[in-house]
This record gives sequence, structure tokens and C-alpha cells, in this order.
Amino acid sequence: MFDKKTVFIIGAGAGVEIDMPVGGQLSHTIANKTYIRHKDYSAELITGDYAVSNALMRITRARGLDYNAWRAEACAIREGIFETRSIDAYLNTHKDNEAVKIAGKLAIVQSILEAEKDCDLYRESRGDWKNGSKVASSWLPELFYIMQDSVGKADDIQKIFSNLAFITFNYDRCLEHYLYYTIMGLYRLNEQEAAEIMASLEIYRPYGQVGSLNWERKGKTKIAFGGKAHEAIEALAEEIKTFNEQIEDQIILQKIRGTINTAARIVFLGFHYHKQNMDLMTVTDTSDSGRPSVIANAFDRSGPEVGMIQERIAKMLGEKRPAKSIEMYGHGCKSLFKNFAATWM
Repeated sequence: MFDKKTVFIIGAGAGVEIDMPVGGQLSHTIANKTYIRHKDYSAELITGDYAVSNALMRITRARGLDYNAWRAEACAIREGIFETRSIDAYLNTHKDNEAVKIAGKLAIVQSILEAEKDCDLYRESRGDWKNGSKVASSWLPELFYIMQDSVGKADDIQKIFSNLAFITFNYDRCLEHYLYYTIMGLYRLNEQEAAEIMASLEIYRPYGQVGSLNWERKGKTKIAFGGKAHEAIEALAEEIKTFNEQIEDQIILQKIRGTINTAARIVFLGFHYHKQNMDLMTVTDTSDSGRPSVIANAFDRSGPEVGMIQERIAKMLGEKRPAKSIEMYGHGCKSLFKNFAATWM
């Protein structure tokens, strides 16, 4: 297990090794799903996503609003989303437009569930991963090797998440899904026992997620990894948060910042260091905190970008709490684990 409090901050780039979409790919998918055009005024679609369209119909009908007006707002997402860095940034730009916000969230849910179904981690119940060799060559097993080191089943399995926390800016549930099945397999646990262990996982999601997995003890709406949303799509969309909605949730922000404030080690994986995301994590109370060491994944970054990233990390930690060190690592996530894991155990 980890030798001291380690916080992993995870971005979209961390999903590349298991075939999950990065920001630009997700934006394209969402643009296509919200570009809803009907054939000859019928229910049949020429373009767009049926689940998103049907949900918009139900929502506008329940509110006594004009479906076509909302549909037009949804279509307009395609015109501007590529002028922003991500769907999160786009929704923040249109934070006062209810139709855009809801259509975007509905499309996020559909897109992420489909991506989970298509990714290497998908599996049928206790079957094998969809692409076991790709999963094995990703960073996830490298993480798990550290977690389970010196943790036996008989007396201390509860320690597997000791000194460990995650902050993920992704909507998918890949991390929890992987850990649940891997813990179950290694320690020969049943589903209930594995779920009990997973309940102690410390994980924060600034922008929410596409519902809770069926075995999870938390969350309002349950849906299987890569499952079909059907009419639960509206409830699932409510669990997606925009930047402004998250800013208003001071309880979650305090937990995220408190976790960063108490970390001895901070590791960024596949993160893009966008200003609004760094602002969410910026520590305001640095009392009783030590100086953390930071390892920042900076694959394919230029010299000026590296300098900017270092400045944003320093600001995130708080003016009175300089990092013990900030090491920029210019390779992929698995390579990062290969180089540093031995020093974390």
C-alpha cells in the first residue's frame, strides 16, 4: 500500500490507455447527439440521438414548454462547442441557458455510457475484460500493485485504500469498476464483500458522474457500467454538474481542497490543467499543512506550457504552501507509474 497520503488527480488523458474518449472526441460525439433533426415532422430522426430527443420531449411537455425551441437550442451546441476546450467549458459559457445545459447533460450521459460499453474495461458480470491485454498494459494494474502490496485478506484487507484518495474530472466510472472486480478476484470475495470494501474508497468528482454503479452503496440513480439509460436518462443527467453548479456546492469543494491540503504527495494523471479546473481545487486554508511533492503528467507539452502548468499547480496549493518539489513528467501514465511506483510503496 502507499507509504504516505497520496492524492491522484485524474483527467481525460488517463483514459486513453483503456480506449476512453478524450475531450475533443467527447465534444464531437455530443455535437452529433444534440444536432436533432426530424424527418418530415415525424418522430423519426435524420440526425441526433433518440434518447436525448425523447428526454427533451418529456421535459418540455412536463414544463409546458416548446419542444422545438429547446431542440433548436440543442442543435446550436454543434456550432460553438468546438470553440471551447471541452463540454464543461461550453456549458459554463451558457450557464444561464437551461435548454443548452439540460441537452448537454443528456448527451454527456448517453456518450459516456456508450463509451463505457465500447471501452476495454467492459465485461459481462464476472466475465473477462473486453480487451484484457489492453487493460493489462494500462496504468490501472500498476496502481493496484501498489495498493495490494502487503495487504492480506485475513486481517487487513480494509487497509487497501489507506493513504489514498482520488479526484477525477471524468464522468465515467472506470476506476471504481476496475477496482471492484480486481479486488473481488484477488481476494476471492463475493459481490457484497467487494462492495463493502469499495465503500471506503475516498473519491471526489467535481463534475459528477453518470450515476452510481449497481453495486455501489452511494448515489441516487443506479446504472450498470456501459448500461442503457432508457427513461432514467433525466435522473442521470441531474448528477452531472457544471462549473458554476459545483462552485455553489461548498461542501464538496471543502472536501476536495481539504484532501489536497493534507496530501503528502500529489500525482496528476492525464490532466489538462485548464484554469477553471485548477480554480476548483485551489486551497484557501493552508493551516496545519505540510509541503507536498508533486508529480505532474505533461505528455507532449511544450516548454512554455510546462512553465504555465507549474505556475498553476503552485497557485492551486496556496501562496503560503509551496510544494516540496514539482516534477514534470513528459510521458504516458503507465510510464509514470513504472518510474515512480517503487518510491511510493
